[in-house]
Amino acid sequence: MDVLDGFRHGEAPGRNGQRRGTIDQCAKSRSCRAIPRRASAVFTLGWTVYAIYLPRLAASVGIAGTAVIFILMLDQAIFTITDFAMGVCRR
Repeated sequence: MDVLDGFRHGEAPGRNGQRRGTIDQCAKSRSCRAIPRRASAVFTLGWTVYAIYLPRLAASVGIAGTAVIFILMLDQAIFTITDFAMGVCRR
């Protein structure tokens, strides 16, 4: 007899032994696909606004406009390092 005792692969038991939907159904539904898309759009738009207004913000506190490109490059370098580190730590 199979260890899963009648449950199909990818399916989890519900209450009272009833079968729930498969785990893959969430990945295929519109709401589960829309959430990461919206989050990605919010982060992308936020970073774009930050990059557009950073020169004006830097000038208002006395930082030269030529330094802004280095600030943005440092920002991206930090992001790359931390993103890589999170991927390595997750394993």
